[in-house]
Amino acid sequence: MEKEEITIELLYKKLENRLTEEEVKRFDIWIQDSNHRRYYQNLKSFYELQEVRRPDHAEVSRAWVDLQSRINKQKPKTGRVRLLWGSMVAASIVILLGVIPLITQQDVKTVSPEAEIRIHHGRPNAILELADGQIYNLTRLEHRGNNRISENIIVDSCCLDYLRPDTQTSVALTYHKVIVPRGGEFQISLEDGTRVWLNSESTLKYPEVFTGTTREVFLEGEAYFEVAKNTDCPFIVHSGIQNVRVLGTSFGITNYADDQNLTTTLVSGKVQVEFPGFSDEVFFLEPGFQLACDRQNRQIGKRAVNVYEYIAWKDGKYVFTRKRLEDILATLSRWYDFHVFFQNPEVKEVLFSGELRRFDSFSDILRLIEKTSDVKFSTTGNTVLVSK
Repeated sequence: MEKEEITIELLYKKLENRLTEEEVKRFDIWIQDSNHRRYYQNLKSFYELQEVRRPDHAEVSRAWVDLQSRINKQKPKTGRVRLLWGSMVAASIVILLGVIPLITQQDVKTVSPEAEIRIHHGRPNAILELADGQIYNLTRLEHRGNNRISENIIVDSCCLDYLRPDTQTSVALTYHKVIVPRGGEFQISLEDGTRVWLNSESTLKYPEVFTGTTREVFLEGEAYFEVAKNTDCPFIVHSGIQNVRVLGTSFGITNYADDQNLTTTLVSGKVQVEFPGFSDEVFFLEPGFQLACDRQNRQIGKRAVNVYEYIAWKDGKYVFTRKRLEDILATLSRWYDFHVFFQNPEVKEVLFSGELRRFDSFSDILRLIEKTSDVKFSTTGNTVLVSK
């Protein structure tokens, strides 16, 4: 059969009963392997633990040796439904990271503050992919003192700048792409003067030089735009199922694949939003309003909001007003790069309001939420267990 992929995130969804029909099929195939069944039972036990602790180096070594020994003894089997061998090994290694804390469960204790040090706040980090396939690690490039990619492209510690070409000669439309990983952020100054702040787990595809009668870019994830005004050349952001058209304005878009809602929040100016193939209606936003598209229920709604709550991340803050804890931790996990286990489903619905500094230590943020909410956090490695 075809090679199947399985990740720790899919197993988290299984534990929380959130698998789609297709994911259930993939899980059922994967769980047929006896080693995988044992891993899953360990992971399930970890999920249900009241308290967790950080494993010592001896435990990690024993776990790794044990895994390697079992892998070496296994041989690919034929004649039955199974995963390809390489897929099984890769999945086993990934899952080992999640079950190491279970190898020795005696004397389980609350994790020490030192274990929390493994979860850090994000930093400026991005990859640039040029039209010809060349790839640059922007952070590494700048740190090495080589901050010029070409005559018109300059990078510093947190921003990529495109300079407008001196020549008026027409150029071919070629696209560049900036990819910001989990735990990263970056800024881009496009050739027309438009500034873009890219949040974690986001990608922006854009022309090196804008040509024609429109300025079109493509976004996955989250970004804040300050669009340079040009009445003769509208700026269009294609993001998932929506197109946002502006002349000169400031706004934020959140479009993560695992979020149910796709949102556009307007700070200044005006925007026109369309959903080709999803809705025939054309929406117009004024400052202080947000348009939210519920992709699952196929609903689109406009409402007045405190816009700063949705764009504060670009200024180094998080602002939450009666937000569900599950949504808050999903937001924080992209920046601090951690996984979440909820011991009880009702904990997800706990509401929290507050302002957090984006570059605070993760342990300080957890303590602040604990002080103002009826929840408790335990951490091991880059995993957070939430309980009441």
